[in-house]
Amino acid sequence: MKKILFTKQLETDLISDVLRQVCEWDFETFIEAKTIEIKPFDLENSSLIFTSANAVKAFLENHFKYNENPTYTVGKKTKNILEQNGIQVKACTENAISLAQIICSQYRHEAFIHFCGNLALDTLEKTLEEQNIPYQKKEIYTTKKLYPIIKKQYEAIVFFSPSGVESYFEHNENVKKYFCIGETTAKTLRHYTKKPIFVSENPTLDSILNLIKIKLS
Repeated sequence: MKKILFTKQLETDLISDVLRQVCEWDFETFIEAKTIEIKPFDLENSSLIFTSANAVKAFLENHFKYNENPTYTVGKKTKNILEQNGIQVKACTENAISLAQIICSQYRHEAFIHFCGNLALDTLEKTLEEQNIPYQKKEIYTTKKLYPIIKKQYEAIVFFSPSGVESYFEHNENVKKYFCIGETTAKTLRHYTKKPIFVSENPTLDSILNLIKIKLS
């Protein structure tokens, strides 16, 4: 049976439900997120942007006071975590480019604080500042690349972030095919390989698992 590698830890039951008849799998952690401890500051009259679940986790761990601030997100997972913690989401998109477009067209009169990690892309920063939309980037977690060496042979590797791609290729070679959640991750991957890259239709675990099932069956 074919074997694939997921580049982060996931719940085995979720994967087994979709892939148990298709392939075997392993997990390896390629990046590690750590919350930066900061003193909460006043969020009054600010709109909030979260582009990752790790940013939400760090925001909550630092005990910021949410006061019905308009909140915008990238990714359904990020949106779900916010709503589970009582934070209502005004708009959610699949990537930062789409979010920047919505903000510029519909919410340009708001002032934004973007809670993110140290490796966050500058898509929002460049676009909003070019449009003279008040924008502040606040790093509240760090992403560390772990650079593990993979000795087993795999049919495919599954990536979830650009930094995961960079961590993998520091010491590891190409495999037959790759799967990515999101076009941003795939764009980074194309700098490292000419092998087939399959991108999930939606940036969700269900979407990537069903894509793997189709392509490996």
